[in-house]
Amino acid sequence: MLKYLGPMVVNRDGTLSCIMNWENMMEMERPNRLRVLGKQNQLRQEALKTTEEGAK
Repeated sequence: MLKYLGPMVVNRDGTLSCIMNWENMMEMERPNRLRVLGKQNQLRQEALKTTEEGAK
């Protein structure tokens, strides 16, 4: 499995990446990062969808 890579990040261009230092984060940092990342990914997906719909 690839759990050590951590959560997936939606980049502005729609590609996916991972958090490179996930293994080195302290346990108390991870929940906060997940919360922020979840919001960020959602906003980026919505922006990509809007851009895609505008291009049609």
